[in-house]
Amino acid sequence: MGHPSDGAIAALATEQHGAITTKLADRSFELDPKYMLANVKPSGERQFELSSTVCFDCGLPSEKKQQVDCRAQFDPANPAAPPAVTFLNFVW
Repeated sequence: MGHPSDGAIAALATEQHGAITTKLADRSFELDPKYMLANVKPSGERQFELSSTVCFDCGLPSEKKQQVDCRAQFDPANPAAPPAVTFLNFVW
């Protein structure tokens, strides 16, 4: 399997960021989408994984950084649809 297209990676990263934003709705955090894009890798049939770093309370004395691992899969029946997040794990 080759590398996903730029459009697929962008859609994946957008979906992943949305899932993270939903999960952390009550927290102050920053996530670098370019870093996420650089860390996307294929992991199966139309499935991709990525790891990124989330910074909580950036610039404050309480600042903490945590790794987040994500997995998403495109629907083979609807390849134009955004990928569904199938795994989201914060490594605390």
